[in-house]
Amino acid sequence: MINLRKYAIVFVLTVLGLMAVGYALGAIGITVPAGLNTWLPAATAAVVVGQQLAKETGTALSSGTYWRLGVPTSVVATALHAAIASIIFLGLFVTAGVNMFAQIAAVGAFGLAIIGLIVVLAIYLSNVCFLWLGVKNGLRVKSAKADDT
Repeated sequence: MINLRKYAIVFVLTVLGLMAVGYALGAIGITVPAGLNTWLPAATAAVVVGQQLAKETGTALSSGTYWRLGVPTSVVATALHAAIASIIFLGLFVTAGVNMFAQIAAVGAFGLAIIGLIVVLAIYLSNVCFLWLGVKNGLRVKSAKADDT
């Protein structure tokens, strides 16, 4: 019902775009908020997939469906966040000798678990809300196109 491959592609492209924008803004002294990198890729991917879902089904979904669809998209987003973070941590270690794991160890396992839970919850809620928004906007566009013909 939902295209997780498309979700993952849009997610990764959004992350890469944010990295490029963050680097460019950092060069002139402007920083990108850290939370933006957490929820914007998931929100963007959810809107795009929601619009595709509206185009395929042509009807609004029940509210329970959005909550149910939020689970697989959140699993994909969490896995992609973990993979990207691992690549960045490894890259910092290899190129600059920065041991990010020592920084994480300062927080402790319990603190890391709480932070992880908050991030996953934020991603899940973002996915649910933006899937709904994507379907709603997709149906609105479909209705407008039907009215034009």
